[in-house]
Amino acid sequence: MQVEHLIRDWLVLNPEFIEKGLEVIEKEHHLPDDIGTSGFIDILCKDIYNNFVIIEIKRSDSAARQTFTEVFKYAELIRTKYRARYSEIRMIVISTHWREIIRAFSLTVFKSPFAIKGLKIFLDDQTKVPKSVEEVVPIEEMSLSRKFMEQQIIYLFTSERKMEHARQVLEQKLNVAHVYNYVVVILNATEAHRPITYPYAMNVAFQIQEKDESLLCIERLRGKRHSDMKEEEFDSEEEYQDYLNDVFMAALEMEKYCDSIEAGYGEKFEATVTGGVWKISSIKRYGTFSIDPRYSEELLLKELKGHDGRSSNKFTGFCESSQKERFNEIKSECQYCLSPTPFWAEIIDYILSKLQQKKEKFRLIVDIYNPDSIVSAFYFALTNGTKNYLPLFHIFIDYIDSDKTEIYIGEIYSLGTSPEFKMFTPMNDNEIFKEVLSFNFMPDNEITAFRMGLHYGVLYSQIINGIESPQQFIELEDDEIRLSNAMYYPIEDYLAENISSLRQMISNYNRVYYKV
Repeated sequence: MQVEHLIRDWLVLNPEFIEKGLEVIEKEHHLPDDIGTSGFIDILCKDIYNNFVIIEIKRSDSAARQTFTEVFKYAELIRTKYRARYSEIRMIVISTHWREIIRAFSLTVFKSPFAIKGLKIFLDDQTKVPKSVEEVVPIEEMSLSRKFMEQQIIYLFTSERKMEHARQVLEQKLNVAHVYNYVVVILNATEAHRPITYPYAMNVAFQIQEKDESLLCIERLRGKRHSDMKEEEFDSEEEYQDYLNDVFMAALEMEKYCDSIEAGYGEKFEATVTGGVWKISSIKRYGTFSIDPRYSEELLLKELKGHDGRSSNKFTGFCESSQKERFNEIKSECQYCLSPTPFWAEIIDYILSKLQQKKEKFRLIVDIYNPDSIVSAFYFALTNGTKNYLPLFHIFIDYIDSDKTEIYIGEIYSLGTSPEFKMFTPMNDNEIFKEVLSFNFMPDNEITAFRMGLHYGVLYSQIINGIESPQQFIELEDDEIRLSNAMYYPIEDYLAENISSLRQMISNYNRVYYKV
């Protein structure tokens, strides 16, 4: 008798070895499949809560690698045959060998709609029956992430030689901390800006860490003296993790190796590399960021800028309908940059939720630019003579099996009314300063836009067989998208009709902006 069968037969007689209260329904439970190969579950049980429990036993490494394909097939067949809900199906994978499948198991645990548990069993050398068991702990989900911390750090230098030495020191310190996944962007001031004090810089971004991992890194760097707060002093785990990230960066103690240090983040990195003062000289990748063959420089820079959901004002994402996990990430992460504009946030969430329910195959592109303050965005648009500073989003949904594309465009439009704010009048600086302060630090962009005579509008159109329908304004009402009968006008009309007020606004903003 094969050892696998011996283990199975022994567990059938001793189900409580696996879990207390487990009751065997059948050994080698047959599951017919009308559209594929039928299957046999090693042991089908039910637990004390009357859930189905699928038990699969794999002993050899080669067999273990096939485990998750089989067990998911069985779970779906159980769901179909017995009309069971996802919440009523559990899976227990039992193996003597876990080296080959621990990573696949970990990903499955975190992503599966079914509850999954792994058990490692130890066999008696003589009888080959199980003598002890231990639960397999999955690798932490966050350690499988490739995302960057929200905080980055910028080291500034007077010489290129000093910068290279600092990079080598940083590499050594991070090895001591067991931090292996990070990116260093080497920046040089452009020729036109070489007279600046520090013409060389390193922008460093680290992979996200979990709390326990951060604490270990800080301990390895002997950096506990940089921490003066305890976890219970924070309102949330997120706040505490942000604090630990700051402590970790302080614990690197790079001050004596550079000339100045600045805090960094996605939006700041984007402003740095697009502002004309700095140019990227090289990008040095470490760990995960160096070995992924799909990881182009374009994708890397996109993530460093926070466009994957870490930026408060920019998001870009694309996927196909078959990429369900990526679709869920897009749907969730795009909301971060939409928080100052509830109307856009709600309508985009509604569009993606409805799309998620469709059975048609599709390709999706979501591109959002949503600055924190509509007033500041409008000021920079006016002074730079371009609409590129104004809020804008595009959603393209291309249906693969039909010649149809849906297009949603969000832009700023005129209501046909004049601005109400003191900002647009010759008031004293104190009054204007208070308004600018509230615009930038307590933004309520949709109300602010309304009082400016502006509207966050959304246009919808579709292309069928190469013919585009007329664009129409839409709104979300009673949990349905409806065509809007309201009248909105191009932003160019607003500029022409309010030219004197806008000139006054620019003058006022120039006087008080740097006070904020």
